[in-house]
Amino acid sequence: MSQEKSTLFFYALTSMHAGSGSSLEVIDMPIQREKHTAFPIIQSSSVKGSMRRFYSDNKNEDIIFGKQKDNEFASSVVFTDARVLFFPVKSFKKVFVWITCPFVLKRFQRDVNVSDFKIPDISDDESVIVTDEKLLINDKLVLDEYVFNAEKKEIDIPINFLNKEDILSKLVVVSDEMYKFFVQTGTEVVARTKINSETGVVEKGALWYEENLPPETLLYSTVFTVDSRNGAELKASQIMEDLKKNIPSSIQVGGNETIGKGLVELAWVDSK
Repeated sequence: MSQEKSTLFFYALTSMHAGSGSSLEVIDMPIQREKHTAFPIIQSSSVKGSMRRFYSDNKNEDIIFGKQKDNEFASSVVFTDARVLFFPVKSFKKVFVWITCPFVLKRFQRDVNVSDFKIPDISDDESVIVTDEKLLINDKLVLDEYVFNAEKKEIDIPINFLNKEDILSKLVVVSDEMYKFFVQTGTEVVARTKINSETGVVEKGALWYEENLPPETLLYSTVFTVDSRNGAELKASQIMEDLKKNIPSSIQVGGNETIGKGLVELAWVDSK
């Protein structure tokens, strides 16, 4: 059985709520996160569900995504959890920057099987690496309300899509611990209420707090395809091309579709 591999990037055009259900914490409706890192993710089941929903070729849908009735045969496509590669943070210069960290870059390097870029080392939590000196004020970088010592270095990460030059000009590498801090505290928390349709006023006790990934977040998922499992004799390469052809370049992922959440731009990059 043959296999194909590709990387699918998600660029958030609006806030995104891929929820993990209700919570007893301060945030009633948190987003999905990895248990061991607390980094935001979109779980693979949510990714696959969105792909199937916006897949436009009814003829091959069951062949590719599996026929669920009576468990007749399994899917021929595998989506991993979508992991955050670049996370947007407010900056004193250029409005905002994208942050990442050595841990995330090493995992990305492993997942997409590329070794042609060097991952920088961060000496301490008070230091960062920037790709453009225009982000600095007297050799310091201001992110949100925090000030960091900054060093300029060239970082050429293989992301040949969207506006690569714009992304790299705003890219900042922080320490693993500071990255964890920002992705835990830098998400959007929105207060929402329920309106009584008859009176037009807020219902008593109907207030809740919901967490969103901010716009401009960049995530990626690894996609595998195998030969069709139902005897249709579609090869893995055909299925991969079919997915790229029949899934739109912009889709909606996660909840709150009717209030404009979860709009993302997709980019496929062939993996080695």
